[in-house]
Formats: sequence, C-alpha cells, structure tokens
Amino acid sequence: MIQPAKPDLITVNIDGKQIAVPKGINVIEAARLANVDVPHYCYHSKLAVVGNCRMCLIEMGTPAVDPATKAPIMDAATGKQKINWIPRPQIGCGTNVSSGLHIKTTSTLIKEAREGVMEFLLINHPLDCPICDQAGECKLQEQATNYGRGYSRFIEQKNVKPKRTSLGPRVTLDDERCVLCTRCIRFTRDIAGEDVLGFVDRGSYSTLT
Repeated sequence: MIQPAKPDLITVNIDGKQIAVPKGINVIEAARLANVDVPHYCYHSKLAVVGNCRMCLIEMGTPAVDPATKAPIMDAATGKQKINWIPRPQIGCGTNVSSGLHIKTTSTLIKEAREGVMEFLLINHPLDCPICDQAGECKLQEQATNYGRGYSRFIEQKNVKPKRTSLGPRVTLDDERCVLCTRCIRFTRDIAGEDVLGFVDRGSYSTLT
C-alpha cells in the first residue's frame, strides 16, 4: 500500500510558541493546529476566501535581515533576532503562512480591532437573544461575548430588515439577522454550481436576494 506523501512542514511562531505546520495553509488553520482560536464568520475551509467580515485580524511580522548581507538583525535588548511587525492588522483567512512568520492573536491592538469589528457587525443586529431560536448555539452571540466590547457606542436607530423573506420554495431568510458573510452565496456558486444568490443595495441596506 502506497503511503500518502507527507506535507512539507514549516515553522511559524504563534503567540510566542514555535509550531510546525503544513506549508501553504492560512493563519486561521495554522492557529487551529496550535489550539489557538482566531474568530471568523465569512471563512470556511471548503469555500473561496473573501475576507469581508474582518473578525480574523492578527498581527504579523517576519524576522529582520540585512538587505545586503542577508544576515539576521539582532535586538540588542533581548539578544534575539528582531521581528519586523507590519504596523496594521492583517486578515488571517487571506494570509498564508511562510517559514519564520510571527503571529500575534491576543495583543492589545488585535483585541481593540476585534471589538471595533464586532461593534460594527451589531449596529443593526437585533439584541433579543433570549427569544432567538439560535440562542446558545450562535457564533455571533459567542464571539460578541468572547471578543466584543460588551456595549455599543452607537445611538442611532437600527435599520430594521424583513423577518421572513422567501428565497424560494424551501428557503426563508431572516434578513434582520444576516451578517452578510456570503457563505450561502459562495456555497451555491462554488459547491452546488448554481449561481443563484447575491447582494443588492449597499452598506447597511445590503440584502441577500
């Protein structure tokens, strides 16, 4: 019996820990192998990456080397190789790991960025969790608790969408609870091979049809 070829492994640093992961996977999957949770809504391993929910933000950096000699640049304070951190958060779903990559998933910058993203996701979302059918089994609810700010600074009235929109004989959309992750759109297009769903309108008025 022919054994399947083992994937090429590379070493990355996730929250200060070195871990060997398969070459070419993205940061979400690499973090999962290290038992680190990177929150996300739009990402699914079987679907194309779109990066539209922005919940999987991470800090990313690469070991510093001298451009001319390629020699490692050492940090005088720690005696270790300096890491060049990208100044802004990056999305984990759209970032494939590379050898030596350093990743932070729990820094203050990332915590505040995720709180901001969650706050935007909940601007028009109803807050009637106790009477919702999904209460207790809802990723939005879980991540709002684990990664959210805990309160909203927006005082404007919510844009209330329809509760029961018929998308066909077997599908009814609860439009006010949709977070525009596009998973259903990508499933029908890429898996089922029927490009039958899409968004109309813009911004807070975007709706699935």
